[in-house]
Amino acid sequence: MDDLERYARAGMKADASGCGLDPDDRWEAAWFAVVERLYDPAAEPPAAKDLIYAARQGLWALSSANLHTHGVPSSGRADGEKSLRPQFARYWLGSQVKQTEAPFVAAITDRIALAQVLAKLPLAQREAVLALALYQDRSKAAGALGLTYSAFSSRIDNARRAVLELWHQHETPHGLRRDQRSNGFGLRPRVAAVLTAEQVPQVVLPDARAVFARLGAERLHSKKLLAELASARPQIYGAWDAYDMAQALRLCDVPPSRQFTLDGQYRQGYERCGLDEAHPEVAAEPDACDIILAAWLDQTRHAAARRELPAKHPRLRMRELVSQAGPEGITSGALADQLTSHRATVRRWLREDVQAGLLTKSAHGRYSAPAAAAEVA
Repeated sequence: MDDLERYARAGMKADASGCGLDPDDRWEAAWFAVVERLYDPAAEPPAAKDLIYAARQGLWALSSANLHTHGVPSSGRADGEKSLRPQFARYWLGSQVKQTEAPFVAAITDRIALAQVLAKLPLAQREAVLALALYQDRSKAAGALGLTYSAFSSRIDNARRAVLELWHQHETPHGLRRDQRSNGFGLRPRVAAVLTAEQVPQVVLPDARAVFARLGAERLHSKKLLAELASARPQIYGAWDAYDMAQALRLCDVPPSRQFTLDGQYRQGYERCGLDEAHPEVAAEPDACDIILAAWLDQTRHAAARRELPAKHPRLRMRELVSQAGPEGITSGALADQLTSHRATVRRWLREDVQAGLLTKSAHGRYSAPAAAAEVA
C-alpha cells in the first residue's frame, strides 16, 4: 500500500495536466490507474517506471474528460477558445469571461424560482400570467378568461409588478419593460387604418405570395417586397413602412426577416418558403409546452371553484341562490344585489363555477344549477 501511494504521488508530481482540478479527484485518478496497471493480467509485471507512467496516464484521462465536458474537443486544443464547441461551451461556461455561476445552474434556479413566485401570486393574477403565456396575445388571453382587454391588461400589469417584487426579494426591482409581442398593444396605426387584425392574414399573405410568384424570386429584400406591394395596392400599403409590414407578416405566421446577400446587397429580407409554409387559417398543433400551460390554467380555474370555503362565505350563499332559482335561473346582477357584493366579484365567481362545471349559463345570461338545466332540456 505504501508503494502504491508513493507511485501515485510520483505520477502527480511528474504530470501537470489538470493542475486546476480538485486535488482529491487527481489523487484518486492516479491511485486507481496504478492499481489497474498492477493487476492487469494481460501485461507483464510492471516496473516502478511503468506504474508512475500509468499514474500519469490516469491524470491525463481525467484532464481530457474535464476539457471534453466543458466543450473543448480532443483536437485543436492549442487554439484555445477558438476550438470550443460554441453551444456546449455556452451551456457550461457562458458567453462572459467572469461570472459567479454556470448558465445551466442559473437556468435550473430560474425554473425553481418561477414556480415559487407563481405559487405566491393571487389566483386572478396567476390565471392572467398562464393565459398570456399560453396564447401569446393579450386579446386572446382576455377572451379566454372572459375579461375585457383593458381589465386583462390591468391585471397582467399588476401581476408583472408582483412577480418583479417577489423575484428581486430584498433588492430593488428594475422597472417594467415593454411587452415585445407584436400585437400585445394592438396593430400599428398605419396597419390599423386599413385592416383589422382578422383581415391582415387574409389580405397580406396572398398579396406577398403573389409578388414572389410574379417576380419568380425565392428571396426578396424587405424594402423591395414593400415597394412591390405598394405599387400593386397603394390604397393598403402606400403609407406603410418596413416595421408595419414586419408586424403584418408576423401576424400571418411568417418567419421573421433575416439578413442575406442578394444582388450584392446584404440586407434584411424574406424567403418564399416562409410564406408558403405559413397557414394562419389552420390552427397549429399544440406542442408539449402549450399542453402543460393549458393544464395548469385549467387546474387553476377548477381549484378556484372547488376549494374549501368557510361556512359563511358569500360564494356558498351565491350557489344556494342559484339552486333556489330553479330552471329559469338568475342573473349576475340579481345575485350581486342579494349578496350585497361587488358585481365584478360575483361575475368572476360565476365564471369560475361555470368553467368547473358547478353551474351552467344560458344564452340569455342566466345562471342555474346543472340539475335544473337538465330538467329544462
